[in-house]
Amino acid sequence: MDSTLKLRCYVAKKNKYYYACCIDLNLVDRSDTLDEARGSLSENILGYIECIVKEEMPFQLLQRKAPLSYILEYYWIKLLTRLKKNSDIVTYCEIVDIPKGKYFAPKVSSADI
Repeated sequence: MDSTLKLRCYVAKKNKYYYACCIDLNLVDRSDTLDEARGSLSENILGYIECIVKEEMPFQLLQRKAPLSYILEYYWIKLLTRLKKNSDIVTYCEIVDIPKGKYFAPKVSSADI
């Protein structure tokens, strides 16, 4: 049976770049567009999890929380998104299936919150 991770993520524009952050794994990516930032973070998440599973590293590495300032920013952006105050920000969840066993073939989908 597979395990499923639901990872909280956000993308925000700061100056001329978009920053995508996963607050559950403390991963951040910077890109020129919102879609690129989101895609780059998704690849980063997959690579991080794949490395943990392939190298049989401790699963505690999947609980690497971001600093409090990132977590607060996530919830601030989530509030602004719900109030429809800014189109340059978005919160979403990455859904990652982690198969049991030695080999890793991830399935990922994004679900907007």
